[in-house]
Amino acid sequence: MNPSVSRKCFAADIGATNCRLAIVDEQGRIFRTERIKTPQENTIEIIKEKVRDFVDGEKLAGLAFSIAGPVDGESSSFTNLPGQPEMCCDDFRGINPEVIFLNDGAAAVYAEHYKDPAKDIVFITISSGIGGAVIKNGGLIRFKDTDEEFGHIEIADSAYHLPCGCKPGMFNHWEAFCSGNNLVRFFNAWKSNEKIDSDFEPKEAKDIFTAASDGNEAAKKFLKDGFGRINKIAVEKVIEKYHPEKIVFGGSAAINNQKEVLDGIKEIKDLPEISFTSFGDDISLIGAGKYLFNTQ
Repeated sequence: MNPSVSRKCFAADIGATNCRLAIVDEQGRIFRTERIKTPQENTIEIIKEKVRDFVDGEKLAGLAFSIAGPVDGESSSFTNLPGQPEMCCDDFRGINPEVIFLNDGAAAVYAEHYKDPAKDIVFITISSGIGGAVIKNGGLIRFKDTDEEFGHIEIADSAYHLPCGCKPGMFNHWEAFCSGNNLVRFFNAWKSNEKIDSDFEPKEAKDIFTAASDGNEAAKKFLKDGFGRINKIAVEKVIEKYHPEKIVFGGSAAINNQKEVLDGIKEIKDLPEISFTSFGDDISLIGAGKYLFNTQ
């Protein structure tokens, strides 16, 4: 092969709502993409056929999958699609013999590690949920259980009893407070606890950030004393456990509200370097592809 020509692989980002399919090269360049709705029935068979059609005629080094949910070796369960069987690497080896699965947070931190390989890095995504992963001493730390994932860091605050939904009877996890799916519920609980006199009633998380930007006092106070305070507690726990040299934030709630995220954590003692991913929605595709190339 001409050394100036990069190898390519297929990469997919499989979420509960949407799937993104792409052709990615060794430099992380994306050549072709397609977005489809995640099939709610016959999930594996439909995804397999979509992949087969997408890669038809391509010469590829393998297939790399970034998956929203726990990945155990060569299989992954669809935590957000009840009743669906586990998806396995073997399901796709008839298309290409080289197949890898990564959790989407692990894929994301691997993309950031590729960009800055000299540092121990934590990646934290704040979007509809909260997740992330860790590169320590050049190696990917794999979480063995939901309890180890960032979104399920326990927040000690007796004023609240917010259900997480990760497991029965689990309350007051970081995700239960500050994820996009739960932020409105946290706001309403905070407003009641603090006896805030305001008729502001957000319908979704972005309404809170928009109202604060427009000067709404309740929203501004909540982003400081609610969202920011809980983020500070959780990030301190991440730093205490992993001692990263760098923390990279991703996810729509973080990327679109960088000042609010930074304001919440800026007073943490010995705060490492902080940045926000520049890869955008492509981060897990790029990371999954890089992981496949680097493990061959």
